[in-house]
Order: sequence, then structure tokens, then C-alpha cells
Amino acid sequence: ERPKLVTTLHGTDITLVGMMPSFFEITRFSISVSDGITAVSNFLRDATVEQFKIDSPIDVIYNFVDSEEFKPMEDCRIRPRLAPHDEKIIIHVSNFRKVKNLPIILDVFCEVRKEIPTRLVLVGDGPEREATERRAAELGVAEDVVFLGDQEYVAEILPSADVFLLPSEHESFGLAALEAMSCEVPVVGSRVGGLHEVVVEGETGFLCDPQDAACMAQLVLTLLTNDERRREMGVRARQRAISEFGRDRIVGQYLDVYNRLLSGA
Repeated sequence: ERPKLVTTLHGTDITLVGMMPSFFEITRFSISVSDGITAVSNFLRDATVEQFKIDSPIDVIYNFVDSEEFKPMEDCRIRPRLAPHDEKIIIHVSNFRKVKNLPIILDVFCEVRKEIPTRLVLVGDGPEREATERRAAELGVAEDVVFLGDQEYVAEILPSADVFLLPSEHESFGLAALEAMSCEVPVVGSRVGGLHEVVVEGETGFLCDPQDAACMAQLVLTLLTNDERRREMGVRARQRAISEFGRDRIVGQYLDVYNRLLSGA
């Protein structure tokens, strides 16, 4: 008997790359020959069924976060380096692709910066980095935008943030947002894809249309000008990250899928 094959659907491999003509058939074939299929969000499951006409059952198993690695730090050593004059800090972490909506991030930052001293910290690298650096200079905010590039230990940087900003045009799950939540950092993001399955609006963060920079800026300001509310939201964010997306919980769900397949159920 051949080994059991389980395909896990993560996001852009299905919603973007998988829909390209050159990849569509091989992606659909890989899914169709699998003994089990899992998706990291209900959104991704539904998009896969619709786009690839899959009639096999798909188990939704969310991504997990290691809450012992991604955790708040009372004395975050890197914060004084990122905000030397004790400015508020907005952080974004991504692969700097167009889908991450970097121009909107700068628009939001510009509006927030008009009201209170703030620094924008961008973690990651990718094809849109150079254009983002140019636009920051054109907007006259480059001195307050920190490009950290790819970082191996993001868990040491996230706790320095006051708000995590994720205005993606597409987001099948939002792992970076979950990692921020685990560090007690509230999220302001876009109401797209599976992000609303991670962020509970009004409780652990806020969501807007991905092109509505004014909405995001106002919500970021709401958090940055109310430390008590921001901290309370951050605490709830970490509680949700641990209870709903904890490592043991999610690994157990994967084991349940494998055991079910091995038992022939």
C-alpha cells in the first residue's frame, strides 16, 4: 500500500500562483490525488473548492504560533534603537510583494505622523522594497521609516511595536498578524481573505478595506492615543493566540487527520 498523501493549502500557492495557467493543472492534480487535504482558513478552503472544483472534503486547520517564542517583553531592548525619542512604533512584517500593499502602509503612516511622533518599522525584503524606499523619500518621511530587511529573530522585534499594520490586498490567513498578537500587539489590517478569522474586530484589532488608508490611520491613532485601550486589546490578542492558535492544539488537529487516514476512516 502506498504512503498516505496529505496536501496542506497555505495561501498564495492556491489563490494566486495556482490560478496561473501554467500551474493550474498541476496544482489541481496535486490536490485531487491527495488522501487528505487541509487548509489554513475557511476562506482558503472555500476559494479552493470554488476555483479548482474540488469535491473532496477539506479540513480547516489554522496556522499555529509558538507563544513561548512570540511573547511580550516588559523591557524590549531594541525599542530605544527603533524609537530613540520614545516615539510610538508601527511595525509591518512581510515579503514585500505587491499584494502586501506597501503604498497604503506609507499613506497610513504619513497621516498618523502628522498627529503624533511615530516611527514606521518595516521588517522583511522583496521586490517592492526599493520602490517603498523611494516613495518614503518622496513623501518626506524617510527619516522616520526604518528598513530592517530580513530578520531571523522577528520575535525579538515584534514586542517593541505599539501597533502591527497589515493592509494586504489578499491574505489567506495572516501568520504575521498572529505572531504580533501573541506578543500582545494589536493589529490594524484589511478585511480580506482569512484575516478576520485571526483578528477579532474591536477585540484584538481592527479591520478596514485594504485601500482605505484614512480608516486605518484613524484606527491606528485610536490605539496610539489611548494606551489603556491598546494594552487591553493586546492582552486579549495574546489570549486568543494561545487559546485558538496554540502549537499543541494545532499539532493535535493534524495528528487527528493522519490517524483518521491511517485507520481508513
